[in-house]
Amino acid sequence: MSLRLFLAGGLLASAMALSSLSAAQEMNVQQGDSTIQVRASDGIEWHRDRQVYIAIGDAVAVREDLTVYADRLLAHYRSEDDREDIYKVEAVGQVRIVTENGEEIFGDHAIYLLEEGALEVTGDDLLYESAEETVTARDSLEYLENAEGEGPIAIARGDAFVDRANGDQIRGDVITAYFRDNEEGDSEMQEAESVGNVEVENDRVFASGNQGIYYAHNETATLEDNVKITRGNNQLNGDRAEIDLRSGVSRLLSTEGQGVSGLISPNEDEDSGSSGDSNNAPESQ
Repeated sequence: MSLRLFLAGGLLASAMALSSLSAAQEMNVQQGDSTIQVRASDGIEWHRDRQVYIAIGDAVAVREDLTVYADRLLAHYRSEDDREDIYKVEAVGQVRIVTENGEEIFGDHAIYLLEEGALEVTGDDLLYESAEETVTARDSLEYLENAEGEGPIAIARGDAFVDRANGDQIRGDVITAYFRDNEEGDSEMQEAESVGNVEVENDRVFASGNQGIYYAHNETATLEDNVKITRGNNQLNGDRAEIDLRSGVSRLLSTEGQGVSGLISPNEDEDSGSSGDSNNAPESQ
């Protein structure tokens, strides 16, 4: 979820912001030091009355660091003081966005709002892939570049699932990821906040709750509200938990008016997911 998706909108807006297009199938546009190539099998149209440019049929917009594919690409603009300002860009049908370092996002429909710096991708089989994680969602994948705070955020809505390269997995009705730039200037996920039917797991521990936060830098998580921690045949129940997915150590914490309970089976066999040592059971406090 580290893809700076807002670049797609800037690419399409710059590529299509011409004042005299008519049924071209390919064109090159200069954007700063980069050349953008737009191709469409059925032509590139300018609809003056609707104030929109449309690239139709297997449309592709290519810059050296980013490529956008769709059945149609649309750039909506406003005319003000003899200039045209693009305010919304759409990619419709078989949408695929690819960056130079191999990040990809797939969907049926993408809308980018330039003034807000917001991108929303919807449709069936929503998917984001990078070297660090794979993200799927049922309802939408969103990216907000101008979000309040120190960096952008990404939101996966509806049966959201994050599968990280280190083996950690996160599930929730909605997952919101917060990003910061690292020393190399690349955007990295720092935290992922999950709400509703939350699960975090890897091959060492499984935990669930109603809300939680995953911390990417040290592979830990905190869960709250109806928390259950499971490891092999061991299970602890409570209101709040701290989980170290790297070591597999979990701590269930009691809160005022809320106790903890559990089932611990220290003699479980190896097939149950534990070595049989009672020290492998979740801890409680």
